Amino acid sequence: MTLASGSGGAIIALMSTRSIAVVAILSAFACAKAAPEVSEQRLQPLPSAAASATSANPASDPHAALPKVSVDEVAALIDAKKVQPVDANGADTRKEYGTLPGAVLLTNYRSFDLSELPADKSKELVFYCGGETCSAAPKAAERAKEAGYTSVKVMSAGITGWVKAHKPVDKLDV
Repeated sequence: MTLASGSGGAIIALMSTRSIAVVAILSAFACAKAAPEVSEQRLQPLPSAAASATSANPASDPHAALPKVSVDEVAALIDAKKVQPVDANGADTRKEYGTLPGAVLLTNYRSFDLSELPADKSKELVFYCGGETCSAAPKAAERAKEAGYTSVKVMSAGITGWVKAHKPVDKLDV
């Protein structure tokens, strides 16, 4: 390749910039294909500093205003048929992780039709979403409480905590 003097440095710099851009784009696609590894990372517990910050500051915990139940408690309640799990996740999360056995699948955690919930407003409902930092379940649970449901709780560990605990899931037909 022959370069005219004076403009050679600019051409080489332009080629270097394009090469860097191509490498960056290819790297992004390589990361996108590594989704299973990313999913496994989402199943990891919060680092202790973040976890203690959440417990030290209830305002940062989206589940703080509602009674909480653990994964094991929910599993026992489902086995005893004493609870109705309510899934506030979106389609992608349900497809990736599945749902709690027998869960009601809300169409949208913000604007679901109240007829999606059991007619018996005294039925114990346990709402869940993605995990500790997800706010979909508490928002949907608050909506149920405002509609007159009297036994509303959240499983703050969410579907990721459920899967991490090796509890059974229903898989969606997609």
